[in-house]
Amino acid sequence: AARLLRARAPHLMREVAWRRAAALAPGDTRAITRNLGFFPSNVHSVAARDTSDAPTVLQMYPLSTSLNGSPGRRAVTRGSGPRVQPWTTLFWLVCPTLRSKISKLEAVGFIPYLQASISEHPALMHGMVGAHARYADARWTSLVESDQELACEIGWGGRPRGTGG
Repeated sequence: AARLLRARAPHLMREVAWRRAAALAPGDTRAITRNLGFFPSNVHSVAARDTSDAPTVLQMYPLSTSLNGSPGRRAVTRGSGPRVQPWTTLFWLVCPTLRSKISKLEAVGFIPYLQASISEHPALMHGMVGAHARYADARWTSLVESDQELACEIGWGGRPRGTGG
């Protein structure tokens, strides 16, 4: 598996960089870095913008590489080269105002309340299961074919099962 990763890692980064270059507007890199404190290596595109055209949601490439830092629990290291790991967040909220408001909802227990409400209504539960399946399918189909093959060969499985992997 390590030899396979060494051979394919440069392709992954070239592909992500090419797709990013075609998808970002001038100033997006600076705005994203300002909002997050860094620029993620696996940004694919801006999925949503606010009324001033600033990025609010990013679409991420489902694999991430890094040259340093923690490899993560599912990362595969290639000697001294970059590490590749699944990136389960397909859409990443980068607007500081929206992130703050959602954090406040999470802090007061809104997520468990929402989960309990959904579990009490079969139609809502069915809709959530379908949404998770569509999300997983969107993550899988956004991978280039060689990265789908890589994910299968490494043992990360075929199509992801839901929002978290």
